[in-house]
Amino acid sequence: MVYLLVHWVHIFIPMGSAIRYYLNKKNDEKLFSFWNNSSLFKREPKLNEEITLKFFQEQIKFFLRLLL
Repeated sequence: MVYLLVHWVHIFIPMGSAIRYYLNKKNDEKLFSFWNNSSLFKREPKLNEEITLKFFQEQIKFFLRLLL
């Protein structure tokens, strides 16, 4: 118990970082699945094109240019 009281920073900071990383990955998965199902962003990827965050950023830039 004394170890926990003295070294709580060394325990909880890495634990918080790991939890934040996990929640961030889960949020990204939800966002990508929404974008994959959204009719606004729906287009067939080109041959050998991977679905990545860069792909979606290009799609967002394209639609923003259309709106502006």
